[in-house]
Amino acid sequence: MSGPEAAKIVYHRLRLNDEAFAITVRAIGTLSLASRKYETLASLVTHVCETYEIIPQSALKDLLSLGKTGGDVKAFLRVPNATQAAFERFRALGAEAVGPSFRVPEAILLCCLIVAPLNQRLP
Repeated sequence: MSGPEAAKIVYHRLRLNDEAFAITVRAIGTLSLASRKYETLASLVTHVCETYEIIPQSALKDLLSLGKTGGDVKAFLRVPNATQAAFERFRALGAEAVGPSFRVPEAILLCCLIVAPLNQRLP
């Protein structure tokens, strides 16, 4: 895809509590250490959505153990148009497993929990 369509970006605004924010920071750090380059929330989501065909049960269990994740910490995710289809597929898989309460923030946290499970220590 080229031209204006390729340049489109979908923006997602998030409001996270401190625990959910810490999960995103830890996951970005874990992926950065593994890839040996600085990663972003967008690159983490792209990596997970394009790599995982099924969602690990351990990550779903971690997500469900969190309870409410909304809060005062603002975060923004820019998903390039080229990644949006993979992200939507991943969201559909999550909604199938979790139910109607699974929205964009939960999908992003699930991506983070796949990269850095709750009980995993930083390398």
